[in-house]
Amino acid sequence: MSDWTQTAIPVARHTDPSTSHEAAQSVKDVRKSQQAIYALIQALGGATDEELVRRVRSAGIPMSESGVRTRRSELVKHGLVVDSGERKRTVAGRRTIVWTVK
Repeated sequence: MSDWTQTAIPVARHTDPSTSHEAAQSVKDVRKSQQAIYALIQALGGATDEELVRRVRSAGIPMSESGVRTRRSELVKHGLVVDSGERKRTVAGRRTIVWTVK
């Protein structure tokens, strides 16, 4: 991975509740969790958030659903993960984005 891993830090917005600030402070190594999500997307050749959550759980990675989405979102903001243009159906039948590495 590149230098982006050295600058990625957990943050909470000023308007977020105190629990969000506590969660941001409690993250031990965000870079490692971002790398895990990046590696999963890369290994799968693209994935939806729902697929990422299933893979994270099956791998025994200690990360919540919202944590998976947040890490993926951070990777998007860094320009490392992009919308593939493909859509899949969620378990609930809704269309969702398939994310891929850039």
